[in-house]
Amino acid sequence: MLRSLLPRTVGPVIALLGSLSSTVALAAETGQPTYAPGATVTVTPAYAPPPTYAPPPTYAPPPTYASPPTYAPPPGGSEPRRYKATTRYSADFEIARPGWSVMALLGFGFNDFYGFGLGVRAGYTLPQHLYIGGEFGYYFGQGYGFYNYATFNLGPEVGYDIGLSAAPVLIRPYAGLGYDGVTVSYAGIGTCGNFCPGGTGGFALWGGALGTWNFTSHWSAGVDLRLIIPTFGAYAGAPGDIAFTMSALGMYKF
Repeated sequence: MLRSLLPRTVGPVIALLGSLSSTVALAAETGQPTYAPGATVTVTPAYAPPPTYAPPPTYAPPPTYASPPTYAPPPGGSEPRRYKATTRYSADFEIARPGWSVMALLGFGFNDFYGFGLGVRAGYTLPQHLYIGGEFGYYFGQGYGFYNYATFNLGPEVGYDIGLSAAPVLIRPYAGLGYDGVTVSYAGIGTCGNFCPGGTGGFALWGGALGTWNFTSHWSAGVDLRLIIPTFGAYAGAPGDIAFTMSALGMYKF
C-alpha cells in the first residue's frame, strides 16, 4: 500500500518545487523581489476622555427694594378749600374743573334801550373746558324824549374756561345767540302815535368775556364785559341798537 501511495505523493511535491524554482529564477532575471503577503492588523480606536465642566456659577440673592411711600389722604370735611397767596393752583381741578355753575349779574348797558340791568347765567363745563349754558338779562332802559325803553335778552351761550395756574382766576371768552326784545312806553302828553304801547324784537348776537377771582373752590366774583348786536332795526328817532354792557357777577361752582 505504501508503495502505491508514494508515486502519488512524490509527483505533486516535485511539481511544486519546480514551480518555486521557476519563480525564483524569474525574479532573479527581472530583479524584483518576492514579498510575502502582508499580515492583517486590527486597530482599536482610542477615545478621548469626556471633558470636565466647571461647576455652575453662584448667583447673588435678588436686591431688596424699599416699600413704596405712604401718602397722606386728601383733606376732607365739608369746609371748602381756601386759597393762599403762596400756593400755585391747578387750572384743571380747582378753577376750570368740570361741573355746573350758576351766576348772578348786576350791571349797566351803555345804550338808551338798556341802562341798569339784572341777569342770571347757568351752564355746565365739560372736561375739555368747553362751557355750554344760557343767559337771561333784563335792562330797565332809559328815557329818550317822551319815550321810555326797556330791553331783555334770552339765549344759549358757549364758551371756553381758562384757569390760571399762578392765581385763582378763571377767564371765559364766550358767544351767544338768542332773542332780544325792546318794550316802549310813552311819558308825554296825549297819545304816543305809532311807537306805543308795544315794542319790537328779534334775534341778536353777542360775545364777550368774563373774569372771576375764586375765594374758595365754590365761590367767586368778577366782571363780565359783553357786546350785543341785534339783527332788527331800531325805532325811528331812538338811539342805536348795538349795546356794550359791563356787569359785576357772583358765581357758585358745584
